Amino acid sequence: MLCFLKGMAFVPFLLVTWSSAAFIISYVVAVLSGHVNPFLPYISDTGTTPPESGIFGFMINFSAFLGAATMYTRYKIVEKQNQTSYISTPVFNLVSLVLGLVGCIGMGIVANFQELAVPVVHDGGALLAFVCGVVYTLLQSIISYKSCPQWNSLSTCHVRMAISAVSCAAVIPMIACASLISITKLEWNPKEKRILACDGSLQEAKERVKLVRTRRIQTEVLHEKGNLTAQQPSMYFTLEPLEGDLPPQTKH
Repeated sequence: MLCFLKGMAFVPFLLVTWSSAAFIISYVVAVLSGHVNPFLPYISDTGTTPPESGIFGFMINFSAFLGAATMYTRYKIVEKQNQTSYISTPVFNLVSLVLGLVGCIGMGIVANFQELAVPVVHDGGALLAFVCGVVYTLLQSIISYKSCPQWNSLSTCHVRMAISAVSCAAVIPMIACASLISITKLEWNPKEKRILACDGSLQEAKERVKLVRTRRIQTEVLHEKGNLTAQQPSMYFTLEPLEGDLPPQTKH
């Protein structure tokens, strides 16, 4: 499958695949070990007790790295597009990147500090990951609209914004509910399942955003230009617009 993805499009695709596998494998191991309730467990619960904690930590750490690589790739795409058609201010693009990277750091904290061992640190990392991730998707959705129709189709922009709206709708009640009840436990009663539903919905929305980004990066093809060496660390990219659009005129 990866061989059919052009340029850097394999990075977000691998991110979605790897992250989904991390949650599924950890869930299966935790359920088979009898550590969590099989019906809608809290995501962090599936990575708290050995052996699933080791699997969860390792895979989420790599997911954080892939997420950072995806966000940096997107940052370079927008930077290159700004050279031919004004899309957003460099500061807006940079702020979006920084927020995304902070969210990735939050993922790393969640992966390495289990909720029952150091709950304050774990919860802080989860808050960074979810809140910064949601804000990042909103900012990227705004950038997508500004780059329409030359670099994005209107339907893709609508899909991105819809997923961002779902993420916002999920993160707010999740934070509110988590502040009212203790989450430092593995057994949940039915009345507390709403926070778990928000947690799962938010993660699902984030994975769909990454999947949409796979298609966008594939369309806005990244071609590495020239040989990259330690003495020449800068990266140069050429971009291909959507089919049917006039290519941007650049000076050579």
